[in-house]
Amino acid sequence: MSARAKELDDLVAKYTANPFPIHSPTLSDTASPSDSEVVLITGTTGGLGGAALAYMVARPLYTHIYAFNRKDRRGRDLKERQVAALVEHGVDPSIVDSPKITFLEGDTTLANLGLSETTFAEIRDSVTLIIPNAWKINLLSDVSSFEPLILGVRNLIDFALGSPRHTPPRILFPGSVFTFVQWPFAMPVPELPIVESRLAVGMGYGESKWVAERILHIASEKTPLRTTSIRIGQLVGGDNGSWDTDQWFPAAVRGGEITGLAPHLNGHISLLSFPAAAAAMMEMRNSPYPTLHLRHPRPLLGVQLAQHCADAVGAKVVPIPDWLAALERHLAAAEESDDFEAAMADNPTLPLIGLMRMMVGLMGSPGKDAVGFPIFDMTRALEVAPSLGEDRLPRVGAAMMDKWLEYWRHTGFLKSKPAKRFVVARL
Repeated sequence: MSARAKELDDLVAKYTANPFPIHSPTLSDTASPSDSEVVLITGTTGGLGGAALAYMVARPLYTHIYAFNRKDRRGRDLKERQVAALVEHGVDPSIVDSPKITFLEGDTTLANLGLSETTFAEIRDSVTLIIPNAWKINLLSDVSSFEPLILGVRNLIDFALGSPRHTPPRILFPGSVFTFVQWPFAMPVPELPIVESRLAVGMGYGESKWVAERILHIASEKTPLRTTSIRIGQLVGGDNGSWDTDQWFPAAVRGGEITGLAPHLNGHISLLSFPAAAAAMMEMRNSPYPTLHLRHPRPLLGVQLAQHCADAVGAKVVPIPDWLAALERHLAAAEESDDFEAAMADNPTLPLIGLMRMMVGLMGSPGKDAVGFPIFDMTRALEVAPSLGEDRLPRVGAAMMDKWLEYWRHTGFLKSKPAKRFVVARL
């Protein structure tokens, strides 16, 4: 066993060593989850969390939502932060005034989740569904930096088992396909719990999601708790084109603007918006399966994506080795420049070059998609999430790509002026 795999196993052992609480119900449930839901969701100021919040506000099934977030380091009011996040991703900000929502600031690493005893008891006694959505997205950090979030998952397990309801609230965990980015088999990743830590070794972000998956699965084996982990694929922002610029593909587009080169992507790539992902995720809440996959089931051709975005920034699509070699040259030039930090900031592809090298090494392998990710089986997901059906979820096309490009230009991330055919109406 590698040292990295052992580190993951040790984290699982650490957060399952203490016995799980014994569920001792004192209340009789008056409604089943099919009748109504009271939801505790963390991380609603993020894109997926905000989309899930909007989804639930719009549906009578969800009678109350506790929107739980950490306090802001700059002291901003939570409701103010939520409005800003919703506007950023093209969601109607007026939902923050819904009487169905209670905004809470707390900390899942603390006793009582950092809440007052009264508030903690109110939530514990009423919640039927828990969504531990808050997770930092940093593909360069090691797994140890995610440990507070892993502790938070364990605390939410204990919180659920402390419910006085006859059935403890279910936990719906948004996992990640990054968990198995170095999947070594040609066969698709199955919609099953995977217990071998060696298969999850890759990047700290994905490793941390695997650790949380394992802890949840162990809890569901040893207690009455029902959990579902959803391995979510690449999300591309809101329907307004708000794909976060700190992610790898927007970085690659900006890099193409600088180097004049873009990678030729063979195969298919699966991209899903926040609203589509949130809808499918919420449909999965009563799934009988402990593990599901959530990606766009009808991916687009990678070469179409690469060519469209390359044309927009005046880049030439070239073979992957040529593209990577150009990045390596720019990295070498940055290292020799008088202002290394400025050079790295100007070309956001450069800080991610380690990730790019790994992805390039996997591209073209059997069972991999256009960017080197494994294929994920979605048989069960399609069974339980009707919003993923062909009649309801369109393929990503040129119109959506143009929205991303317009958003990146509007935020100043892209510097070049668009060609005439890329001038689109601002939403």
